[in-house]
Amino acid sequence: MKLKWLIPAIISSFSIVVIPAKAAETRCGWLINPTPANWYLKDKYAQWIISAQGGYQAGGMDNIPPFNDDEYVKTNVNYGYGCACLDEGMKKIS
Repeated sequence: MKLKWLIPAIISSFSIVVIPAKAAETRCGWLINPTPANWYLKDKYAQWIISAQGGYQAGGMDNIPPFNDDEYVKTNVNYGYGCACLDEGMKKIS
């Protein structure tokens, strides 16, 4: 009698597949744009390249919204830094 329930239980256990969802890693810190096409995020762990002029460019650069004037510190005409949180796609440089 137990064998009658054991076989369906084993078969049904094979049909249950758990696929872990990949969570995007969010990093928060200073989003720095010192010169054209150069973007970095500096958080408490490291400095991350988002874009380097003539080199690496993370996907989704077009999705970075513009800062409001009161959220952005200009250090070089239109360039500067502000506080931001971004998802993956950056390369660690330090």
